[in-house]
Amino acid sequence: MRKKPGFYKGKHYTEYVEAITSLKRKGRYDDAESLLLMLLDATEEEDCVEHMGVAPWYYEQLAIIYRKQLRYADEITVLERFAKQRHAPGVQPPKLIERLSKAKGLLEKQQQRKDKSPPVLSAKIAVGIDYEKMELGESDIHGLRVDTQVGDLKSSTFHPVDADDSDERNKRGNN
Repeated sequence: MRKKPGFYKGKHYTEYVEAITSLKRKGRYDDAESLLLMLLDATEEEDCVEHMGVAPWYYEQLAIIYRKQLRYADEITVLERFAKQRHAPGVQPPKLIERLSKAKGLLEKQQQRKDKSPPVLSAKIAVGIDYEKMELGESDIHGLRVDTQVGDLKSSTFHPVDADDSDERNKRGNN
């Protein structure tokens, strides 16, 4: 069976206005986006047959969603798609063309901010701690050896612990 131009899932695209409004109100922008993309196809298919121009509301709603999500490149894409279509009469088409210009400015500002932001530095940090006994002839030194590495820089330090204190702590801990 052949699909009628302007229809999606058996309903004319104009019957989805409340569904789109409801999805947006509930914050279900991904679902609204998916539905709107299907309805853009439906309005464009209908225009190919009827030659009345596309319905701008659907493009505008998708552009609004993209703007809320700071997805300026996607907003520009949908508005450029609109600009290439035959337009229905009314005040909305010129407003959407103006919105396209504003979206391009916002994208440019967004890219400039990204260019100016400081680079994210990352370094591997490794720390190793070992209990050691350093034998020094008559007296042994017990302590902790701490090895650290940040990037290519390596460091090793030894922190002596009085053996008598550590033995005393062990005795207290075992009681």
